[in-house]
Amino acid sequence: MKKGLFLILFVLAYQAGMSQFVVLNDSVESFGGQVAAMLQNTRNAEADSIGQDFNAIWPSSFTPKQQQQIMAIAIKIQERKLPSIPYHRDLFGAITAGVNLRGLSGSRLDNMLDMLSTSLERNKPRNFARELVNLRVFFEKEMLHYSRFNRLYAVNAEYDFEYAEEQAPAEPEEVITRTAEPEEDTWGEDEVDGWGDDVDDGWNNPADTW
Repeated sequence: MKKGLFLILFVLAYQAGMSQFVVLNDSVESFGGQVAAMLQNTRNAEADSIGQDFNAIWPSSFTPKQQQQIMAIAIKIQERKLPSIPYHRDLFGAITAGVNLRGLSGSRLDNMLDMLSTSLERNKPRNFARELVNLRVFFEKEMLHYSRFNRLYAVNAEYDFEYAEEQAPAEPEEVITRTAEPEEDTWGEDEVDGWGDDVDDGWNNPADTW
């Protein structure tokens, strides 16, 4: 009896846990609410707040193309089984701060989403996570870099986004060396240079007033 009761409790606990996991889909009408519920289920106050703020701007702050890009990035993160903290938290934190605090829109938002899409496909997860948190810090605090020792601000700066391909190392240039022809040695030839000529130049002249 105890074994059967334990099994029932285990199944109920498993079902309750699964009910808290939100599987994102590309329904435009419900996506904002999906994100809010997903981040709320992380039990993280910061993530919960970001989810609510994103849900508020979702219906009216993005073009249809931008909405499709945002959904595709978020769903791809989930399909790769990357944790919502930090990936979804920082993705939606960066987008929300960019829109609400810096007026991010239009082509700059398009370019940022293009950059993130490409980065997610080509970079390692840890590099992508670093990119997301850097965007959050930039939009929230106008910082390009910060540490315990120094900080770099970009206040009221003009900016745009582009994914930079890694540049292949340049081919070494061919160096052509030439051997100089030896100059003809003229040492010892009779050459008139005036050295030792009997010329009165005033040197050691008693009349010199130097």
